[in-house]
Amino acid sequence: MAQLFLVRPMSRVALLLALSTFAASGVAKSATSSPTPWPTAPPIYIAPDAKLRKVAVSAPRPKYPPEARKHHWVGVGWFLMRVDEPTGAVTSVEILQSTGHKILDRAAVNALKRWKMVPHSGLKKVKTPITFTMLPDEKA
Repeated sequence: MAQLFLVRPMSRVALLLALSTFAASGVAKSATSSPTPWPTAPPIYIAPDAKLRKVAVSAPRPKYPPEARKHHWVGVGWFLMRVDEPTGAVTSVEILQSTGHKILDRAAVNALKRWKMVPHSGLKKVKTPITFTMLPDEKA
């Protein structure tokens, strides 16, 4: 099973074989005086001798649902994409760990279904986290 590391957000994204964090936006303002903890993806460990390679040719970002933004909902979820190896198309997406909000999970799944991997790369399953956050000064 491959795990991805996002190099940069663009329509033709270079992804590296490894574990990743993927941000859909920035962290919610707290309504109270104590700061709200920012959701973060688990730490990434890449072995020094790891061979990294491009595995995705297209990786559109999830759209942050207006309803979730209005409520300042944030979260980190883990997803498993099944890939049609000859075409590189994502055939299905499984939620391994929810973001904590169904609306954010749906947005992530919809975006991941549009990802395109390098054809004939040998990838059949790809696991990746998706992080939804809001910047402290961001308006809903």
